[in-house]
Amino acid sequence: MLSLVAKDAAAQEPPRFLIETIRVAGTQRVAAGRIVTDESLLKPGQSYSEQELRLAVYRIKRLPFVVDAEFSLEKGSERGAYELVITVEEAKPLFFLADVWGRSSRVKFSRGRSSDTDWTGYGSVGGRYFVGNHGLVFGSVQKGEGQDGEVLQGGYTQYNLFGAGSFASVGVSSAVGLDHQKDLQGALVVGIPLTAVQSLRGSVGWYQVEATQRFPYSVDGSVSQTGSRFERWSSDLSWIYDTTDDPLFPSSGLKLVAGGSYAQDENSFRLSPPVAGVDLTQSSSYYAVNLSGRRHWAVAPRQSVSLSLGVSRSRFSYDYGYAGTELRGVAAMGYALDLLGFGADGRRGDLRFESEIGGEYDDFSSPLGSSTKRAYVQAGLAYRTSWGLARLSFIYEDVWSSL
Repeated sequence: MLSLVAKDAAAQEPPRFLIETIRVAGTQRVAAGRIVTDESLLKPGQSYSEQELRLAVYRIKRLPFVVDAEFSLEKGSERGAYELVITVEEAKPLFFLADVWGRSSRVKFSRGRSSDTDWTGYGSVGGRYFVGNHGLVFGSVQKGEGQDGEVLQGGYTQYNLFGAGSFASVGVSSAVGLDHQKDLQGALVVGIPLTAVQSLRGSVGWYQVEATQRFPYSVDGSVSQTGSRFERWSSDLSWIYDTTDDPLFPSSGLKLVAGGSYAQDENSFRLSPPVAGVDLTQSSSYYAVNLSGRRHWAVAPRQSVSLSLGVSRSRFSYDYGYAGTELRGVAAMGYALDLLGFGADGRRGDLRFESEIGGEYDDFSSPLGSSTKRAYVQAGLAYRTSWGLARLSFIYEDVWSSL
């Protein structure tokens, strides 16, 4: 009897494949192939199930320079051994991002409600270049509709810094071409894998913006100048569980994120020439803990549905004594339809229709606080190629609201 049970258990176990070697196809640079191999977390000489191999490919697809990836098994040098071939569709060294979205919101007045609809958008162009065995330099220029000036961004990512699958990325950005304003921000992000589907990610960031304005100040027509300065230090740490099959267009899998964040702000205001009693400096702090998840199910070859839930608890306080807390909850259901499907040659692209209906709940505990509930509907089209991503979306806010 025991032997029969053992045979049944063995028959139910998924087949495992002994991976003798790993080969990456489709990459243009040696560094890209090495990063892909490390990101898979697979090691030659070990056996893996088909699901473990799929999860490794899903990890690879989350790399910023990978558009699509798939695996195949070829016979190895001996019976029962295989060569794992990972075929990658690599993004172009030059890329673009275009996003146009519309928003319709309902505003409540004493005599009823009115709707306000507006459209806006932004676009960016950028590039990336591999450096050394595991380095990647990137940069971009972003321009928004109705926005004065442009946003310049640049940074460097070092992969495999703390072992296979890890990375550290530093980036800076600044808006240029703005009259009487200058800003600069930077961030350091570190990611470390725990298992094939779990990882830790932490970041520290700094942001500063200074603005000046000249205007007639007194009755005699003299000119004064105001100045303001805002500075923020922030940090966060998150645990991520991710089995989704695509970072941008997922159709199956689960993603959970749990973490906490902290920020310290300082805001100062001054007049020149100085005016008695007008020299304000204000500081505040903010911290939050959050938990969110989204599950995707493939219901047909090109159709999927999703369910997302999230909750966060935050607290803010100012140095003059004002403080409060916020409890926020969100829930949404989504539907997606892949209209094209990504072509093997990378030229046809991937066109996707996305829609979502969701609700939000906010409860502010402060002297001016209140609780609100609202619902929204959103729909859009997204097109992805190896050159970049374009998205057109529209959201109807406050379909129902307690305000």
